[in-house]
Amino acid sequence: MLPKEIIVFLNSDFRNAWVKLPYGELYLRNTNRYIEDKRRWTIDVANVTVKEKERGKGHFKQLIDDLEAGLGHRGVEVLYAENIHEPRLMPFFERRGYKIDPYTTENCFYKLLELK
Repeated sequence: MLPKEIIVFLNSDFRNAWVKLPYGELYLRNTNRYIEDKRRWTIDVANVTVKEKERGKGHFKQLIDDLEAGLGHRGVEVLYAENIHEPRLMPFFERRGYKIDPYTTENCFYKLLELK
């Protein structure tokens, strides 16, 4: 289930925003990208910060689970993880079926979401 703070962002007129969550914050962008030769409604996760005392508790995994499950219900076609600099996150996204965006020079990953 999507956290209420993310739902507020999705229902707003903002194209991007810092979203504060109980365990940290994330910067989201509501946009369109050309993915696999088609323009698609995309939510970018551009930055995630987890409070020091909350690290290692599975918050990031749960966040990605919630985004993957909840965004497809809202018609979002792609979840995009922008500029992954943490080396251990690269295999995390690959195991989940994300693909590297071939049109960027940074480590950006995307996943086509199941629309429900």
